[in-house]
Amino acid sequence: MLFDLDGTLVDHHCAAVAAAGDFIRQYARHDPADHGGEDPVARWMRLEEVHFRRYEHGEITHTQQRRERIRDFFGTPGIDDGRADELFGHFLDFYRSRWTAFPDAADALNRVRDKGLRVAIVTNGALALQKMKLERTGLFTGDLMMFCSAEIGCAKPDPGIYRHVLDHLDCRASEALMVGDNLANDVHAARRAGLQAIWLARYSRTGNTTGEPFIRSLADLPV
Repeated sequence: MLFDLDGTLVDHHCAAVAAAGDFIRQYARHDPADHGGEDPVARWMRLEEVHFRRYEHGEITHTQQRRERIRDFFGTPGIDDGRADELFGHFLDFYRSRWTAFPDAADALNRVRDKGLRVAIVTNGALALQKMKLERTGLFTGDLMMFCSAEIGCAKPDPGIYRHVLDHLDCRASEALMVGDNLANDVHAARRAGLQAIWLARYSRTGNTTGEPFIRSLADLPV
């Protein structure tokens, strides 16, 4: 069984929002009027979505999306790579301190293992950061395999990342199930690679209108 990480096992959104507030208070202190009255934290999160999507579609590297978020947020495209990396590193320090696993995550992973199934994480995040995230939230175990897009060379929603995972696991697509919160990345892309997939719609209000079956909690996984 394959799992997404952020938004599925670990609460990335709440951690990122809190960390953005910490970062802005210490390093930015933006006046919202500087950007048309947009709330600085909302601006940070919007830019995360914009530039991470560019990374997911192969337009820029994982490192570049971090740098572009800093440059856009501060409104200074001339920030050099070193300074951008330094500033983003400060954000990451705050982000790490805010990580929490969803309450249903550990039990779900244990139930899957108890069924004798192999468990792997398929994530668009950076390997070192994502492994640390699992360790600090108490979800990491020695048998947990992790596949990160930056190391593979393609990112969700490219179905190629799932084909790579299946090849590595020596597993047929029909034998694998992907679980994740992102409909495009974790469900549609996995199905294009031939896998079964379950949409974890923790907060979505549109599940019934999309026609896509979903679960609200990992406690509802059919294992």
